[in-house]
Amino acid sequence: MSRVVTVLTVIAALMLLAPETEARGRKAAAEAYREGQELGNQGDLDGAIAKFQEAVQLNPRYDLAYLRLGLAYQLADRWPESLAAYRAALEHTRRHKDEAYEGLGGLYRRMGHLRMSAEAFKSAIAEARKIRREYPEGHYELALTYIEMREFDDAISELREALRINPKYLRARVRLANTLVVNDELDEAQELFEEMIERNPNDRAALYGRGLIEKRRDNRDEAREIFKRACDLGHRASCREAETRYRALH
Repeated sequence: MSRVVTVLTVIAALMLLAPETEARGRKAAAEAYREGQELGNQGDLDGAIAKFQEAVQLNPRYDLAYLRLGLAYQLADRWPESLAAYRAALEHTRRHKDEAYEGLGGLYRRMGHLRMSAEAFKSAIAEARKIRREYPEGHYELALTYIEMREFDDAISELREALRINPKYLRARVRLANTLVVNDELDEAQELFEEMIERNPNDRAALYGRGLIEKRRDNRDEAREIFKRACDLGHRASCREAETRYRALH
């Protein structure tokens, strides 16, 4: 009888200690996560991965740590581990399913699995809607996948939706204008580029887009002047592209 009492006493003591031990584990996991974030911001992917791994070992239900671990693996081109981390995030999270699906969408796109990428981004958008969150970034990323698939009508639709949600979303506006050019919807693309140039006359991306439109219309003299203006603004990447186009027109 005394042995049974002793065992029960030990079990009761362990039950009292368990919440305290779990709390210490969560605190240590949060500290490892914070350190992983700092290392990632400094460009130390290996260090960040080690810290995020430590965080999920200390707290196996730490959804944000799985998300950041997935991203760090993805940036390190360790795709199988990234896939496993994003899937673990989906398994353990209720609040961040949209982010986990977004991570999967980006990973699948890098792996060349474009249809799976599109489905993942659609799931991200659907999860965001469940918590009544507008998600322009999800629509933008889905559009990028559609562009790689050369499904330009669908891409344009998603970019319009991103801009409906956030009319100040500049990247989406630039991408929409460029996609309209590729899709030969030149008049609307021109309107968008001219709006951007009116707001900022030195907008190199918008000037470059206007040059492309004039080149497509075979207005070569006008295109030459626009490309030269973009080149003269000095942004090296834009200037290289502008100079290539400029030379091609001679």
